[in-house]
Amino acid sequence: MPAPVPKANSLFAVRFDFGSTRLAMPAELSAALVEEARSAPLVVLKGRTDGTADSLAESRIARERAAAVRDFLIAAGVDVSRIRATWQPVGDHAADNTDAGGRSLNRRVEIEVYRALPVPVGMTAALASSTGSQQP
Repeated sequence: MPAPVPKANSLFAVRFDFGSTRLAMPAELSAALVEEARSAPLVVLKGRTDGTADSLAESRIARERAAAVRDFLIAAGVDVSRIRATWQPVGDHAADNTDAGGRSLNRRVEIEVYRALPVPVGMTAALASSTGSQQP
């Protein structure tokens, strides 16, 4: 019998209305996210806006979007100690920010659900040398 294949990390995105920090997630997305996040050792939230200039208002919106998703996950039973929230008010756009459709896609929280904890880049070589493995 072949060994079970480990599950890969997952990436989810939750969209927000212009200027809003109110979380409204489709039921299917909500169920899948909660199922994945409850058993994951690490969940990273990245709040984003469609901002074009760094400002206190854009920072607040990005931070509060990440907080809204964090609070939702905690209420759904995800251990708070496994959640990390960050935010970036401008830049790192997922789509063209010069048109309405692109800006709509940029108002989001990205949710990275890790099945295994990430290893810092420098650690990969150190692990390989300590085990005698060679990295490509």
